[in-house]
Amino acid sequence: MRNRRKRRVRITTQLTRNQFIFFMVCLVVLMAVFIAGVSKESKPQEAGEVQVDTEAVISSIPNIEATNKVEPSFSPEYTPYGDPNNYVYPYNTMSADWGAELYESGFKYYQIPQEYIDEGGCFPEVVQAYLWCLCKERGINYYVVVALIERESRYQWDASGDNGNSKGYMQIYENWHKERMEAEGVTDLYNPYGNIRVGLNFLQELTGGGVNADYHYVLMSYNMGESRAKAFYEKGIYSTEYSTGILQRAQELQQELKE
Repeated sequence: MRNRRKRRVRITTQLTRNQFIFFMVCLVVLMAVFIAGVSKESKPQEAGEVQVDTEAVISSIPNIEATNKVEPSFSPEYTPYGDPNNYVYPYNTMSADWGAELYESGFKYYQIPQEYIDEGGCFPEVVQAYLWCLCKERGINYYVVVALIERESRYQWDASGDNGNSKGYMQIYENWHKERMEAEGVTDLYNPYGNIRVGLNFLQELTGGGVNADYHYVLMSYNMGESRAKAFYEKGIYSTEYSTGILQRAQELQQELKE
């Protein structure tokens, strides 16, 4: 009985030793595989090398042309941002939401000369567009009015003359045009749009709403009053430096803006 017990113990010990050796061999193999995998994944890149999954990046970019395409609502001559002065006071008192039809009708934005800008002049796109539409509606030569504004106020909406009595772009003498102001619903001649409406009201009366009006007579009447202009005509004087200068400038503007 004692010898059988010793043999059983010996056999058990031998099996345990073999299992231990097998376990250690497996452990070494597993560790070798693990180390090889880590080494492969953490292989350092060469200097300056960047690995990018280009297919994944490309597939993540949305089709902008297909999803965000917007048809422009303006002519190629119009800049999408517009004139920044459209959005500052007092020019922002009028909406600047015109479409391509304005440019198709012949309107073109005019950048006033730098000398007037340096003096504080400003004639933004929204004011020009408003003037263009109103001139067409009332049958008045647009280029003549722009030249008149240049002559009268040098594009300064807050210009003041005649001891403070003549105001704004078109230098409207308030005491002489109160009925026109009332007819146009204008209470402030320093508002550029109201000023233009009153000025065009007067010009429309002088021209009779005709595009082929005698603009020497019209401008002389605007400058000195209709009674004095008539007196000049009766004396055979059909133009003045004022009327001639404005009409020449109007012709220059028309040629410049139609090129």
